[in-house]
Amino acid sequence: MVSTSDLRKKYLGAIGATEEDMEIALAVREFVDREVMPYRQDLDGGWHRDEKLARKTFHRIHQGLVDIGYQRASFPERYGGLGVGGITSYMIREEVSR
Repeated sequence: MVSTSDLRKKYLGAIGATEEDMEIALAVREFVDREVMPYRQDLDGGWHRDEKLARKTFHRIHQGLVDIGYQRASFPERYGGLGVGGITSYMIREEVSR
């Protein structure tokens, strides 16, 4: 399991990253480890083997990202977003793209 201090090392160049930013990145990382990584083979080439399974996996992962607020993370709070800054947005995208 990755800790906040491990993420701090990874994002050492992210000047201005706060402890809250690290906690958000850690939560996204844990989501990806739990909900994406075990099923990535369903997507990676899965469209050729079992399209139905690939679609089901894609939609489940997408809904999970919606549930944790990924799509609205960088939108201002007044518009229903989470209002995270550029550094946090970068860290979130980095963790999802693993």
